[in-house]
Amino acid sequence: RGSHGRRLTGGAEFFGLERLRAALAERLRADRGVVVPPERLLVVNGTQSALLLAAMTAARPGDGALVESPGYGGARLAFAAAGLRVSDLPVDRAGADISRAADPGARIAFVTPSNQYPTTARMTLPRRQALVDWARRAGALVVEDDCDGEFHWRGGRIGALQATGPDVVVHMASAEKTLAIGLRLAWLAVPEPWVEPMRRAHRNLGLGANLHAQAALAELMEGGAWRAHLRRIARSYQEREALLAAALTRRLGRRARLRRPDGG
Repeated sequence: RGSHGRRLTGGAEFFGLERLRAALAERLRADRGVVVPPERLLVVNGTQSALLLAAMTAARPGDGALVESPGYGGARLAFAAAGLRVSDLPVDRAGADISRAADPGARIAFVTPSNQYPTTARMTLPRRQALVDWARRAGALVVEDDCDGEFHWRGGRIGALQATGPDVVVHMASAEKTLAIGLRLAWLAVPEPWVEPMRRAHRNLGLGANLHAQAALAELMEGGAWRAHLRRIARSYQEREALLAAALTRRLGRRARLRRPDGG
């Protein structure tokens, strides 16, 4: 008890509690196909902090950055705060299309390949491979936000982009949509060459997450309560989506065409 208490009041595990990073590594491997050792995981205080950390590590002020269009406005704000020039990465029903990028010389790109925000499109395998190939040629970093990757209702489950390009893709996720935004917990699976630069920036920017919240999440994951919780809320979200779809169909009839997402 005393040792555990000292860990939660000290700064020895600034980059994330060891037990949480171990639990995350197991969950990422089993649930999302992301194979990463705990040493390459960083825990930060929220999604915006994760985006800022990636931006300030991968690029310098004045460099280009790509964000899906339409896409997550928070990524644009984080990249702009890092002094980057933000350009559009067009999205269609096959996901983000790097061949139509407004700035192919960008140093960082932000995508939501498993459940695109806000269109819910899934990035196809050819698009994924093209994006990874671009990053390797350009010496760029791709930030993959696993947006709603935990919630899948129809069709075959699709793996994380990180599995296609583990050397150029940072896989990012959080507890914001599964537990509570107020916990301020997010994590990044980082390619080996970027680990030390991101650790330095992580400490310099003061992005360490609350250790008590980390310990609570680790306990949930280790005991199986986390997966039970995800199954429970996924069923609830699926039922709500079906109710909404039925209500819209009844009210609007043929005046509108409804395209239902596979998850989210």
